[in-house]
Amino acid sequence: MAGSGGRVVALTLSLQVALGDEQQRRDALCGGLRFAIHEVPSVGDFFPANASGVTTSWTLVRGPWQPPDGYAWSGSPCSSVMSMPDICDYIVEDGGKGAKRDALPDSGLVFWASEQYSSPLQITSYVIANCLVDDPGEADAFLLGFDYEFLLRRMRPHGDAEETRKNQLQYVTEQERLLEDSPYWNEHQGRNFLLACSRPHLRALIKNPQEYPWTEMMFTTIEENSEHVLAVPYPTFFHPTSDRDVDRWLEFVRRATRDGREPGALLAAGSAGRHEFRRPLVLACEESSVCTHEIVTQDIKRAYPGIALTYLNYTFSIHPAGDTPTRRGMFDSWLTGCIPILFGQGPFAAHHQGQSKVMPAKAYSRFFAQDGDEAWIQDLALFAEDEADAVSLPSRASQKRVREIQGNILRFIPRMLYWDAERPMDADMGKWEKYGASNVVASVLREFADHLKGQAVPSS
Repeated sequence: MAGSGGRVVALTLSLQVALGDEQQRRDALCGGLRFAIHEVPSVGDFFPANASGVTTSWTLVRGPWQPPDGYAWSGSPCSSVMSMPDICDYIVEDGGKGAKRDALPDSGLVFWASEQYSSPLQITSYVIANCLVDDPGEADAFLLGFDYEFLLRRMRPHGDAEETRKNQLQYVTEQERLLEDSPYWNEHQGRNFLLACSRPHLRALIKNPQEYPWTEMMFTTIEENSEHVLAVPYPTFFHPTSDRDVDRWLEFVRRATRDGREPGALLAAGSAGRHEFRRPLVLACEESSVCTHEIVTQDIKRAYPGIALTYLNYTFSIHPAGDTPTRRGMFDSWLTGCIPILFGQGPFAAHHQGQSKVMPAKAYSRFFAQDGDEAWIQDLALFAEDEADAVSLPSRASQKRVREIQGNILRFIPRMLYWDAERPMDADMGKWEKYGASNVVASVLREFADHLKGQAVPSS
């Protein structure tokens, strides 16, 4: 695919919008859909306060909006849900963006310590800010306002695991009952319902996912791409508020490239740890003169986005699989204009069996390519067969190919951004017409709207 880049350029340019009436703005930002938040059980009714005695407040409400009635988080302190105290600030602060970080002051931009599994909070914040209607009777679509990431975190409690699992099942059973009794659900058998999940395997927490009432509902999640799942990128540290922010970041990345990056590659990963299969790659990098191994510790993870910004100094980055074939670092690398070296096959591509559907090219083909073409990723990355191939690619890649991919990445960056949802984008008309409609949530909502049209679910 050398020299193509067309898949990236055409898609980005086609999403620039001319500001017009309200319907045009709704089409651009919400897929034309009007959303309501459907009632869900209160989390606090099912999960007792954790044993740590932490009194951290539910920091999601520190954002510009209060959770609407019926929202799972309403009235529930974070400490009543989370078994790990630091998660309260780490995940839910400022509608999912995380804590504000003072980094790269010369960029003139604000960065955030966004947790890698915070996409459900960011999607929900965006929908509430930009796509919500007051009357559910006027809604075309419904969002279930709870996050299974919290249920997953509760699987490792301070207290009794069996009791926690019992609470989880009770919560999901009550959710099923509410849906079965809901006229909004029954009108289209749930086909116009959306549940934002953080990871693919969280669907396993749903009882009998192949049976009513969950069968027809759509899910968002990282990685997986299947009939009822809409794949979204990992959240990164940059959440723009305007076209100006995006242009300023793109120019910063261009300048980093012009000023000179290290010609080699950065491998940011643990020394091996529980991913023992990575050890040959780590050793090959450490023995190579063109590869730098940055050992990622828990302290470094908590200091995010520091490690992500390190990619600004390198031309290439190497990304072996972890629990799944994709990782947040792949998107951090793209965001900083650094060319990922990925593995299309072999032990560094998919360590666990049955993961072919979440390989990067396939998992995001619907999101990043208009026609679902899995070749989209060849415009944006290089592929290695094994550790020797990966650490030698930086020396073998031609300058023409490098410049070509760097240009494609710059055009691609607006497509992988979660915009700041502290207030409606319509409040600043004229500030988002260039890139706003390309943001992650707007894109996935258009995909959801197309799905509804295919399911013959009429809009109001």
